Amino acid sequence: LFALLIRSDRWPPLLASVLGLALVGFKDEGLLSVFAASLAAFAVLGWRRWQLGVPAVIAGCALLLWRWLVASHQVQLFDHSLHMPNWAFVPTLVRLMALHASDLSSWGVFWAVVVTLIFLPPRDREIQALRLMVTLLCIGSMAAIVMGPERVQVFAESGTLLNRLLIQLWPTAAWLVVRSVAVWRAAEHNSPVWLENDD
Repeated sequence: LFALLIRSDRWPPLLASVLGLALVGFKDEGLLSVFAASLAAFAVLGWRRWQLGVPAVIAGCALLLWRWLVASHQVQLFDHSLHMPNWAFVPTLVRLMALHASDLSSWGVFWAVVVTLIFLPPRDREIQALRLMVTLLCIGSMAAIVMGPERVQVFAESGTLLNRLLIQLWPTAAWLVVRSVAVWRAAEHNSPVWLENDD
């Protein structure tokens, strides 16, 4: 979605809007991905390109329509309801997230590399935007767990939910790694090579 937004010359960004609608249609958590991609695109192209927010608006309206239809038919949303944040669960959630992300048998050193890239000085605006997107996705997903019902936090403690969350974050994080490597290799290729003088 982010790639479609920053490379789209059309008004409105049709393919990005369709993809954003599909993401929300598959899962309501897709709205977070659409908003994160839109903010990252704004970071790259600037706030004057306000049409970049069209997919987020369409996705938000679709989610509100779905919520209204569910409420009008008196269907209970147990796992998708939001409440006041359970601040006492935040330290546990951060510890569990770090534990799962550092599991060498599952992820190797992938998330350690991603965290390192997030804190390194940016060399490219697209890399900076991808860092923002990964950060927003992580914070937003963890906020949804903290503000979710108690049963969602129990799922998080069991580990299944957090592993699924890491899998959802993986494509964007992987793109961040690939883009960073590409920029570094290009910079290394263009850097002057000092040859020893054979005297």
